[in-house]
Amino acid sequence: MSLNGLRIGVSGLAAAQRAMETAAHNLTNVNTEGYSRQRVETSTAGAIDQHRGLLGPGSAGQGVVIDGITRATDTLAAQNLREQSAVAASWDTRAQFTSRAEGILGPFEGGTASALSSFWNSWESLSTDPESATARMAVIESGRQVATSLNDAAKRLDGIRTELVADIEGTVSRINILSGHVAGLNATIRAARAAGNSASDLLDMRDLATRELAELTGATVTDEADGDVRVSVGSMPLVDGTTATPMTTTSTPPRANWPDGRAVAATGRLGAMVEAASTGLDGLVARVDQIATELADLVNDAHTVGYGLDGVDGRAFFTGTSAATLGLDPSLTATTVAASTGGLATDGNHALVIGALRRAPTSTGTTVDQLIGGLQGQLGLQASDALGQKRLSDAVVTELETQFATTTGVSTDEELSDMLRFQRAYDASARVITILDQMLDRLINGMGAR
Repeated sequence: MSLNGLRIGVSGLAAAQRAMETAAHNLTNVNTEGYSRQRVETSTAGAIDQHRGLLGPGSAGQGVVIDGITRATDTLAAQNLREQSAVAASWDTRAQFTSRAEGILGPFEGGTASALSSFWNSWESLSTDPESATARMAVIESGRQVATSLNDAAKRLDGIRTELVADIEGTVSRINILSGHVAGLNATIRAARAAGNSASDLLDMRDLATRELAELTGATVTDEADGDVRVSVGSMPLVDGTTATPMTTTSTPPRANWPDGRAVAATGRLGAMVEAASTGLDGLVARVDQIATELADLVNDAHTVGYGLDGVDGRAFFTGTSAATLGLDPSLTATTVAASTGGLATDGNHALVIGALRRAPTSTGTTVDQLIGGLQGQLGLQASDALGQKRLSDAVVTELETQFATTTGVSTDEELSDMLRFQRAYDASARVITILDQMLDRLINGMGAR
């Protein structure tokens, strides 16, 4: 008998206690976002080669050794989750943008389309009573409503652009914070491992940060041989070891930039924002401006050849060259509204001609009403598609999260069962020490007693 038996018992106590603490750590973090289950890894302590014992060299064991604490993870599942999170974030941003853009001209039963219909109707009503001041003012007011509706559309589009630029700036600021955090964690994890300490909780924090970076930028995350992670956006490193590369922003054009001025080729939420704030809005603004200019050209070409109550022709009805600048000619009054073909006050034929412009083709080959309807229909389809893709992407992310959780998540039932098992192991090791202590006491104090 030797003191080695006591050392064996103590090693069992230490292993059971560490396992119990780890199980408790798991249970207390069951609802912590990004937490991965941890386990204490143990192995048999090497035998004492110098001690021959009854069975020869190496027959006397030394108990259990704590090898360390491992963290449950699934690298492939984590990668898939990052990729799909970026896709889902991109579609979510597109769905928000198209949903807002869909309302710029109002629904089919209202907005600009309704105002334009009232405008054409007012001309047709004027044709039946060309001397009526009320009918003439109705034409002016309905024309003003059309211009105001398009002015409002342009203003709202500009407002969307302003908000997107602010969102881009806020997102880039968050990206810079996260990339600096990941670089700092790389250094901390490296130091912890060099000191022989567990870095499991730090790894969880880093994984959570890299997933958010992937969601925001579509970044790829690569595990390096030294334990660091490298985060790249496109072909550029966002995080390389302990160094993070900060992004900047510009509002004209709206985009994120690397320090050397090159545009960041991001996908994810940031990429969708930049696309919406640039090509998406530019195309939308161009379509709305086209509606305004085609309407102004069509009506002005007809109005200038008609005569007002004063017998004068050559007057424009609209002014402006875009949706934002469209308005009524300042000289337009009830008297100058050109309802007559030949200049007679009782002649309303020209008002009928202008009212019929609702069916007249513009330079695009379609009517103004069709231009509006086409834009509304396109935006409706885009909004519906983006929303559908968002729901599909969200479902994929939810499924991947569920699969990932089966590997990394904490099961309270399992942890409680383990705690009971570790408790019994602790009690058994304690009993071993007690028995050996009694034996040693008998050996030391009892032998040779008279």
